Amino acid sequence: MPAQPSKKLNKDNARFPRISRFITERSIRYAKYGLFGLIGTILIVLTMLKLVELRTGLITIQAQSAQHTELLAQMGYWEGVLKRHPGYRDAAFKLATLSYQLGLKDQAKNYIDLTLKIDPNFQQGRTFLDKM
Repeated sequence: MPAQPSKKLNKDNARFPRISRFITERSIRYAKYGLFGLIGTILIVLTMLKLVELRTGLITIQAQSAQHTELLAQMGYWEGVLKRHPGYRDAAFKLATLSYQLGLKDQAKNYIDLTLKIDPNFQQGRTFLDKM
């Protein structure tokens, strides 16, 4: 006959009864760390997406700035041409279109008026004035 284990309780078993739990303190701790890791990962991904968006916006702004600089350079050139040749209709018209592209609508109106003063029958000038 095999020996029966004694059912004697030691001091630790008396103070801390052995209760089987589905969720233990250790699993709660691991769940917290997992949750913090997930939140951290989500924040990193969102930050990266925002950085990509900002980089795209910066590239767009740089391209617009380069285009703006190019338009200003062209305006300077055509203003010089118009000063040397005051009756040159195409120079005045080009200045009107460049001013309009830069958002200088009053200046564009002045140049288109000058264009039509030089050549009142200039059809492109009349069409441009109607569209303004």
